[in-house]
Amino acid sequence: MDRPALAVLVLALASRELLAQAPPAPDPSVLQHEAERLYQAKDWAGAARAYETLLKEAPGNPSFRYRLGVSLLGTNKPGDALVALAPASQAPPPVGGLVLFGMARAQARLGEKERAFEALQKATAAGFGQVSLLEGEADLSPLREDPRFAEVVAAADRAARPCAHRAEARAFDFWLGDWEVTFNGAVAGTSHVERMLGECVVYENWTGASGYSGKSFNLYDAARGRWQQTWVDSVGGLQEYHGEARDGNLYFLGEGIRPGAKEPVRTRMTFFPLGPDEVRQLIEQSRDDGKTWSVTFDGLYRRKR
Repeated sequence: MDRPALAVLVLALASRELLAQAPPAPDPSVLQHEAERLYQAKDWAGAARAYETLLKEAPGNPSFRYRLGVSLLGTNKPGDALVALAPASQAPPPVGGLVLFGMARAQARLGEKERAFEALQKATAAGFGQVSLLEGEADLSPLREDPRFAEVVAAADRAARPCAHRAEARAFDFWLGDWEVTFNGAVAGTSHVERMLGECVVYENWTGASGYSGKSFNLYDAARGRWQQTWVDSVGGLQEYHGEARDGNLYFLGEGIRPGAKEPVRTRMTFFPLGPDEVRQLIEQSRDDGKTWSVTFDGLYRRKR
């Protein structure tokens, strides 16, 4: 063997030996767990190093970039935080909104007020709705006296609670409250109606005087442009209705089979607000595919005092 070939062989053997002695590469899942631990402990310097290492393997991960940006802000490096965050500014919700929020923090700390507002506006347009973060973040203090900040907070609230701001979704608000319900002059039961799930669902809890009870879940389905009600009761009944708000009233139409019945019954149900403290609920049913209708319930809701 000639000398150059021998030298190559020696180098190869030496490299193999060094590789064998080198410590194994860290398990990414273990490193991610450690980065999370450091981040939650607010060990910002340690978290920044950990997320920098993770980003070497996954440079396109927007969550890692957001965590790195926050960690760099924690070490008072807003310029470096901007550099870390910027590549993820187009990430899909919800991370994209958080990244833009982080960029606004860094820009506000650097005194770049206009860019900070631009980032916040983009964040809310991307669905960022964490009002408490906007109102509580110290980095944004220089922006709060500007009228645009109130607009940003309002936009975030609309993103977080779209139903609270959608006029169509408030058409059933006249039914909210605690009611005593009468039918043919006698007490038929009581009803508690409230908003829940980000004010998107109008929830009714009905307790009948005879022991029968039920619950309804009412939602304005923005995708279909209509109201939807699902009714379930204490005898295993289920009714699905859809309808619309019109002329100040709410009109539902549905079909279902009560336990023990053989054929589905078509039902139409109308809610008429009669003032701030009274609502009429009219329920009619048809067993001939809508040719004829009979009244099954004509109840008057009176608000409890």
